[in-house]
Amino acid sequence: MKNVTIALFLLIASNLHGQKSVSFTIIDSVSKQAVPFLKISVAGKDKGTYSDENGFVKINDLSSNDTLFITDIFYEHKFLPVKTLQKNQQILFSPNPISLNEVIVKPFTEREKEIGYATIRPNTNFFNSIIGTELAFLIEHKNIKPAYINDIIIKIKKNSKINSMVKIHLYHNNQGMPGMEVYLKNNLNTISDKNQLKYNIKDQNIQLPENGIFVSVEWIGRFNENGKIFNDKSHILTPCINIRSTSDKKIKGKGYIRHYGNWDPFILKSTSGKEEFYIPLYGLIIEEQK
Repeated sequence: MKNVTIALFLLIASNLHGQKSVSFTIIDSVSKQAVPFLKISVAGKDKGTYSDENGFVKINDLSSNDTLFITDIFYEHKFLPVKTLQKNQQILFSPNPISLNEVIVKPFTEREKEIGYATIRPNTNFFNSIIGTELAFLIEHKNIKPAYINDIIIKIKKNSKINSMVKIHLYHNNQGMPGMEVYLKNNLNTISDKNQLKYNIKDQNIQLPENGIFVSVEWIGRFNENGKIFNDKSHILTPCINIRSTSDKKIKGKGYIRHYGNWDPFILKSTSGKEEFYIPLYGLIIEEQK
């Protein structure tokens, strides 16, 4: 019994010794300013967090063998082995050199038109999520003329007075999956009490690819009017994205979801285990060229 007790104690002590917390601040290497709301993932695990409004990051329950992965289209990707990090150190990040879309003198255009799924009447189905989740869906358009994206529309179900922060992304269609990200200026958005988010990108001259484009929403956190993060233990966030059930099997393969890690197909299952397909009510307002 004594040997068992000693062995158990050593096992617990070993586990406790292996657990580690890290904290650091992310600084832009050029501007020397703190970088807020960057996603920090634990490589190979469904775990991560975001830098706060002051660029500060803290992650608990890590192994010394873990590696943090920080990725953002605005900055160069960076791997940080946990065992090399010192408490409260500053981590310098180099801005990613991005060539902005050239200024385009557009010919006379037709009237704007809306494509996608935002015009579908919502039902009682909605999708809410937790910090670090991203939901993407492919929007296609059989355009034979060049078309530019003016607005991104996200239909939401607001069920809390607490504002939420999300990032809106566009990804190229890479053989039916979200591929290379499209550069979007000011893609950080606050959800208010309206039933939709309309993100205007007309001045960014983004052309709609012939094979469609993935629109995604990434849940960052819950914030007050001063941009301070709420310590919400539940981590369940508003807004809820309006989704619509469908029997159209062509929808299968158009939706993808991830939580800090890799993309997985967006398929929900009923209580009986049957696969059910849902469409997040995302849309685009485009402008076709004559």
